[in-house]
Formats: sequence, C-alpha cells, structure tokens
Amino acid sequence: MPEPERILPRVVGDEPTEARKAVDHLRVKKAEKNIMRTFKIICIALLLALAAVFTYQNTAVMHINVLFWSVSMSACLMLLITLFSGIIIGLLLSLFNTRRKSRKAKESI
Repeated sequence: MPEPERILPRVVGDEPTEARKAVDHLRVKKAEKNIMRTFKIICIALLLALAAVFTYQNTAVMHINVLFWSVSMSACLMLLITLFSGIIIGLLLSLFNTRRKSRKAKESI
C-alpha cells in the first residue's frame, strides 16, 4: 500500500498541509475499505460454491423428525433450506444490530 504522503503529487519544497494529510488519509481508508469488500465477496462466493458442491453430492432421501412433525426429503433440499434459513437469520440479526447502533449514536448526539 502506498504511503499517504505519496498519493498526491508533491511539488519541490512543498510541505504536506493538514488538509493534504486529511485527504490522503481518507483515500487510504477508502482503498482499505474496497480491499475488505472484495475479500468478503470472494469469501462468500467460495462458501456458496462449497455449499453447492456439498449439496449436489448429498442427494439421498432422508427422513426428518422434529418434535411431532416428520417429513421425507432429499438431503440436498434439506441442506439448502438450512443454508438459506441461516443466511436470512444472519442478515436479520445484522440489520437489528445496525439499527440498535444507529439509535445509540442518535441518542448520544
């Protein structure tokens, strides 16, 4: 990663001002955020690919009992339902946590 002083071109004898340092710092933070976003997308894609391969290889019919309810379905379908249920629950919890933090931030202002 480039050093913050070298992001903007420097003129001979030009000392970095506070404004230039702030702009450089923001550009570095934005670049770091983009790198993390790309990393997260790659990790999610790899996990989804692994889940797809795993479910494709598990196509046998299973008998599932939950309390007084029982059903027979393929293991592939059961795993996909479980996967998407987990994704939805995770997104809902993340949304709840984000809203809670934004309310706390508004209250502290």
